[in-house]
Amino acid sequence: NSFSGSLPTQIGAMTGMRSSMNLNYNSFSGSLPTQIGAMTGMTYGMRLDDNSFSGSLPTQIGAMTGMTSSMGLSWNSFSGSLPTQIGAMTGMTSVMVGEGIGFDSQHARV
Repeated sequence: NSFSGSLPTQIGAMTGMRSSMNLNYNSFSGSLPTQIGAMTGMTYGMRLDDNSFSGSLPTQIGAMTGMTSSMGLSWNSFSGSLPTQIGAMTGMTSVMVGEGIGFDSQHARV
């Protein structure tokens, strides 16, 4: 795909979405909307890799406590530290923050 621009705040209204939101390999840019944390029904796989997202990861992402699979954040331009609220996602199997990501290195170990 070649979607571009910012991710709309209305994404938080997708509360019934349960699995596999794959937005990787596009050209989305800007910050992730805080409303993404309202997707509390999401249980499996959120891929945001290889876009141009920037800024801090919203703390509200920690409200997605039903996630039991992976979240891909690699190859973006996030900055700062991983929010501590991500620790509430206790069922998560992995958070991929590999190559090309700008989080402070001491906080990138999840």
